[in-house]
Amino acid sequence: MWIFTETGFISAVRTKQDQTLITIRARDHESLEGIAHLAGESIKRSPNGDYPYRVFVSEADFTKWLLESAAKLTYPNFKSRVTQTRGHKFVSALHNVWAVMHEVEDLEARVEVHNEQAIAEDQPKLNTIKTKFGHELPEVSEGDPRIVAYLWEAHDPETGDPMWGNLLADEREGAPYDFPFQVEDIHFYPLTELPNDLKKEGE
Repeated sequence: MWIFTETGFISAVRTKQDQTLITIRARDHESLEGIAHLAGESIKRSPNGDYPYRVFVSEADFTKWLLESAAKLTYPNFKSRVTQTRGHKFVSALHNVWAVMHEVEDLEARVEVHNEQAIAEDQPKLNTIKTKFGHELPEVSEGDPRIVAYLWEAHDPETGDPMWGNLLADEREGAPYDFPFQVEDIHFYPLTELPNDLKKEGE
């Protein structure tokens, strides 16, 4: 079982040698520190194994750790939360996982729904807004858990020309400081659907 939490990434298995214990493996030491502390067990190094760190815990401790991890789920965006708990390097790896999982998305997942009743039941009707530069978008409140990206609009500080683009939700915190160019008077508009240019980046 692969598990991603705000504290890291682990792989949990039950080995043939001892069915009473759960073996928790990880690529990095920090991902195991929480469950090792809860179980009162030490983290072992296994440099010749697939995962270089592991800890052996009881099923009861593993279950307790899972429940406690689930109880901490208070954030609207996982990658943004992990930016705070594990930093940008870890989130960069998470983004690669997120992108590659598009390979298993159902072929019909992006087909538009034409059944009006299904739309009414599954997709709440959204009001539309016009941005500063005239883009028409569904009205979305900041903090909505469905937010996956943002449209940004700004001006070129030298020419005053309008500039705009899209970024992923977890990149919002670093914008515009992470941009490879200068902008001024920037505004962000939340999106609940991934724009086509960001879909192509993940392909």
